[in-house]
Amino acid sequence: TEFGIAIARPEMMALAHLLHHPAIGNERIGDTDRKRSNKDLGRVLALAWLATEREEDALLAWTAQWKAALQKRFATEWRQLGTIVGAGLRALLASAPDLDQATTICNLGLLAGCDVSAQNLRATGLRLVQDAIEPLEKIAQK
Repeated sequence: TEFGIAIARPEMMALAHLLHHPAIGNERIGDTDRKRSNKDLGRVLALAWLATEREEDALLAWTAQWKAALQKRFATEWRQLGTIVGAGLRALLASAPDLDQATTICNLGLLAGCDVSAQNLRATGLRLVQDAIEPLEKIAQK
């Protein structure tokens, strides 16, 4: 911030979760049947949903921010990471049971009180892929 306080920006939290989960994993949250990857990838969807509720075209800016962050943090690997950044999210969107679980977790957490449906989160995810992930993948492949 202008005061020198480090904050976790939503788009950077989303990028971290996308990079951490390039696939749907089997690791569970504690003693529950909930998958950690579903929670974290669901959080990506929740962050994107909240961003677009505040500003309709918010996701369009994420590509450039992600590219800059990847280049700064992973100078030699950023292109490889940029090409796989959407793999886990695509897997979540393709699996109805995993998306349903992610939706439930989101509605108990970041989206509490919003009552967002799996259909809403799927639409948000498809938009995230189109507006931010695919452009990053194209840039990374050059």
